[in-house]
Amino acid sequence: MRTVTNDEPLMDPSLQGNDLAISHGTAFLAAVILAAVIGVIAVLSHNNPGSTGTSDAPSSPQHSKSALTDKQYAFARDLVRREIRRESAVVISATVTVSHGTVTDCDCGYPCMSGRLLNIKLIGNFPRIVISPVPPQQGTTPPDATVHAVILTADGKSGRACRISVQTGHVSPEPGAIPLALK
Repeated sequence: MRTVTNDEPLMDPSLQGNDLAISHGTAFLAAVILAAVIGVIAVLSHNNPGSTGTSDAPSSPQHSKSALTDKQYAFARDLVRREIRRESAVVISATVTVSHGTVTDCDCGYPCMSGRLLNIKLIGNFPRIVISPVPPQQGTTPPDATVHAVILTADGKSGRACRISVQTGHVSPEPGAIPLALK
């Protein structure tokens, strides 16, 4: 390892012109990258303006929590807990995503009309839910008719469920879904 003293130049004087050209090119590239990063940050902050001070304010940035508010998280968690008790379910995963839309064709008694939907997915064992299996085609094995997931759709403003459905076969949480506390 070589030690540089104050008396020695840090660069070879014959290379200073070339290094200067490389430095300008590197500085330009760094400026372009910085401008791109600032542009992305500006777009993300524009899409998620942040807290408005109300209980419906987003609890964190849109991309990490899918714009779920604290109030909506509480609605979803309470619906999960009720469904677990009602069905004597053993749930290994409960998640929620938020979407925009309405549900007027409801099967739980209440339409979802606020424009924000909570899509809740419970994965586990639901011993009280029995469905009629679809007859298999001749020569094939019957499909798995065991309910492995319950999907609840609820209104994001009232917290009331407006649709319930089940899934059989292989199930998994939705990509980007937020885990819900089960206890």
